[in-house]
Amino acid sequence: SLPLRDAFSVLFFVSVGMLFDPLSLISNGLPILATLAIIVVGKSLAAFVIVIAFRYPIATALMISASLAQIGEFSFILAELGVGLKLLPEQGRDLILAGAILSILLNPLMFLLVDWMKPWLEKRPGKTAPVEEQRPIGPATEPGQIASVQATLGKEDGPPPKTALAGHSILIGYGRVGSLVGAALK
Repeated sequence: SLPLRDAFSVLFFVSVGMLFDPLSLISNGLPILATLAIIVVGKSLAAFVIVIAFRYPIATALMISASLAQIGEFSFILAELGVGLKLLPEQGRDLILAGAILSILLNPLMFLLVDWMKPWLEKRPGKTAPVEEQRPIGPATEPGQIASVQATLGKEDGPPPKTALAGHSILIGYGRVGSLVGAALK
């Protein structure tokens, strides 16, 4: 089944590539740049703000922002569905297709930009506590109050309690591979 899946993946991406008209970069340059800006800058900025709002380190926020600075194959499916239902004009599909292809091509550069920006952003004033100590522990933490993860981890009352369980395994996922693993564990 793996070769068949790979064949369909190749077929899908070749068909998507055949939909793309390189001349549209010239004739629709400004709308394509606007679409690309929304995808790369808009999604990245939204992801960065959300991750920072949850008080994760800047390095994590930058990595997630770079990871989300593209749209993938699911957007092609949605765009085609929109055209089929006459909710999206064909020019809209072409903009999404061009934006997706260009954002995928630019994505490695986003990771290079993250590597370049990370030291500069982490040196900003006001960053005194180590990253581990800046994360709130959970919903019980009051707004604006920072709890120390290291302090919580250091306050163990002794060894963990013993259980009567023995010879057990936790299997996450029971698909094609998980069912084989489950059968081997029985």
